Amino acid sequence: MRGRPTADAILAGRDLSGRVMLVTGGDSGIGFETARALAAQGARVWLGCLRAADGERAAAAMVGDVRVCAFDLGDLAGVRRAAASLDEPVLHAVICNAGVYGGPYAETIDGFERTFGVCYLGHVQLILGLLDRLRAGAPARVVLVSSQNHRWPRSLDVDAVPISRQRYSELAAYGEAKRCVVLLARALSDRFAVDGITANALHPGDLIATGIDRDS
Repeated sequence: MRGRPTADAILAGRDLSGRVMLVTGGDSGIGFETARALAAQGARVWLGCLRAADGERAAAAMVGDVRVCAFDLGDLAGVRRAAASLDEPVLHAVICNAGVYGGPYAETIDGFERTFGVCYLGHVQLILGLLDRLRAGAPARVVLVSSQNHRWPRSLDVDAVPISRQRYSELAAYGEAKRCVVLLARALSDRFAVDGITANALHPGDLIATGIDRDS
């Protein structure tokens, strides 16, 4: 589809009744529009969000079967608990959209650089925790929102990942995390295609006002 299609235009005419999907960062920005459009076409959509109150407000603004699952992608034990407690035996899609960008160097509760921990590691833990549900929903899909910034830095030194406090810059940390997201999509496809799980990474477009640099 050419031009600048909306989520509604892309999903027009598709009946998603009976499909169950989880969208991280579904309470704002790209995640909100994705979740809203999926629910409008009949899918049951779970909003993975940092704060339950934000998720409830977002769900109230959508039409359809929308539910909230609150957890912090920067807390790996919390992500494991959320995945284990998700009240769904089957999932047909996990859309890993949530992320953070900018600010001074900071670490997650587990001691990882924050951008890497939230954008990448938290989603790794979430996907692994939901693999059995995705297998049960096969053919199922994992969609990972990356960025054209995965090109910077131009090379990835795996022995120096995640970025250190001494080497930290906003752009370098974000690019490193998003490159790892692209590599994750390839690894998931290689390992789990046999289970009927497809994984893709995407660049959502340039200059999108999502508020990613304001979220905590």
